[in-house]
Amino acid sequence: PADPFGVMDVTSAWLGYPAMSNPVMPSRQYTFLGMMTHPAFLMAISNEQTGSTISRGLALSEQFLCVAPPPNPPPGIQAKQEDFNLPLDATARTKAEARLGSPTCVGCHAQFEPFSFALNHWGGDGHYQGDSRLNDNGPITTVLGTIHFKDSREVLQTVAQSDKFQNCI
Repeated sequence: PADPFGVMDVTSAWLGYPAMSNPVMPSRQYTFLGMMTHPAFLMAISNEQTGSTISRGLALSEQFLCVAPPPNPPPGIQAKQEDFNLPLDATARTKAEARLGSPTCVGCHAQFEPFSFALNHWGGDGHYQGDSRLNDNGPITTVLGTIHFKDSREVLQTVAQSDKFQNCI
């Protein structure tokens, strides 16, 4: 059955919890694509309200592609939004693209952060956001090569079908 966002009958019986009477199911409004876009998973790999591209990219690359994590930034290298002269309402992807365009940051961030672009429409609370400024298309350059995609469904399918994913999982 489709993945409801709550406890299904079988799981609820096993856990001893009541099942949800009206679980949220995938629809046009909630375009979830399996575990990687499940609200609980998205909340677990986010560290801020908007859904951190850094923490999400690290989680996807480390946990699903077995990419070794890069070292922490050296002292004094931690970049801030004002370092890139971005508008106050810059999207998470705009901030990430600024890091990827920085010679100081790109060496490490290019290894993981582009994977998170597929998840831009989901906030840190796991809810889908229809904001037209949120860009979830490609191309992106990753350890899998350049991935061309028009939306999150395409990039997540590419990741799931990759040898790196199959060998990691």
